[in-house]
Amino acid sequence: MESINILICQLAVTQKKDLLREWVEAEEVKDQLERVWSIIDGSPCNFAVFPETCYFPEFYSNYVKHSENRLIIAGSSYNDEGLNETHVFENGKHRAIRKIFPSPVEVMELNHPNTSQPDSIIREWENDIENDIWPDYFIDIPGGLKAAVLTCMDYYRLGYFLANSSIISPRLWGMVAPSSNGRQDIFLRLTRAIHDVNEKVYSIVVNSRDNSRPTGWNQGGSYIYGPITGNVKRQMTELGQSDSHNSAIYRLGENASLLSMRLSPGDNITFFARSKNFHSNPTRIKEYEL
Repeated sequence: MESINILICQLAVTQKKDLLREWVEAEEVKDQLERVWSIIDGSPCNFAVFPETCYFPEFYSNYVKHSENRLIIAGSSYNDEGLNETHVFENGKHRAIRKIFPSPVEVMELNHPNTSQPDSIIREWENDIENDIWPDYFIDIPGGLKAAVLTCMDYYRLGYFLANSSIISPRLWGMVAPSSNGRQDIFLRLTRAIHDVNEKVYSIVVNSRDNSRPTGWNQGGSYIYGPITGNVKRQMTELGQSDSHNSAIYRLGENASLLSMRLSPGDNITFFARSKNFHSNPTRIKEYEL
């Protein structure tokens, strides 16, 4: 199975609001995106993830260009019907994935479906997958695995079920959650519960620094949880970049920044250093300022 070179893009933005939706001005992030593209061009990145509400149609050609031989989860935006959609680019092809569960602070139009319960959605997905039909919320990962794209509250409502599904979890590389979230502390509690029951999958929660959030709300704090070998865990903990939970890998601070690392599939990790197959996970960890 192949390793993934991932790049987390924690942008600094200012959310603006009208009565239908929230948005971010493209001009505000133009310089940040130029920095992202330059790092992607100079690194082995094959999977980049942006926060929720941070997709900009003005830069469509950049997303297409930089998605050659890689995946870009380009964040989300609101479509003409007021629905929150996350935009995925792969090898120049583009598709949009509708958010299922709006957050309590989103002003959404009435046609946004929010009547389904998490367990019923998981049952539908399991039935489809048993018939070898993967829902649009799953993307292919090198090595024959899948990653679930769960935008913000979709991760919060569905992540625990996916990690526990006997049908989905054996094929699940991880869950990718673009977020615009001022309560990362609540998400972290859920993430720890997910990884208490499944240490083989990844949770990649990518948040923004939003200058419009009230004082006292969380900023940034994007993080990765998943399989981590002991030697890397000790280093991350000593550097203050990981917490005490066994599966905590790395957490960014509040400011705009990028995080890159190479992640091995959970089933491909040997934790015992005396094994001839042992290798550390993750590797090539680097943080950049934006």
